[in-house]
Amino acid sequence: MANFLHTAKSGSNWGINKLATYNIKIQFQDATTFFGVNPLPAPAVADEVLIRHHADDMQDNSNYKLLRYMDLAIHPAAEQESAVDNFAVHLLAMLGYLPRT
Repeated sequence: MANFLHTAKSGSNWGINKLATYNIKIQFQDATTFFGVNPLPAPAVADEVLIRHHADDMQDNSNYKLLRYMDLAIHPAAEQESAVDNFAVHLLAMLGYLPRT
């Protein structure tokens, strides 16, 4: 069996063949099965984030930023991989995952 060196890749560069290489399978599970909790806890984000679809529709500036960062992460400009990082940082901060200083 040949050894192959696999380098780190952005999530957007993964395809079906790469998933098969690492024996990663995707299968549907309902939320209760996936999380193993019934009933599920209430969402940790504001209702408007779950109801409205566009950043410009947000009333709260923090929610606007979250959806705007998400839009940039989904459709990053060329060579702007940091958009995903920016979204993750903002989302984790909104959910209360802040580093201790």
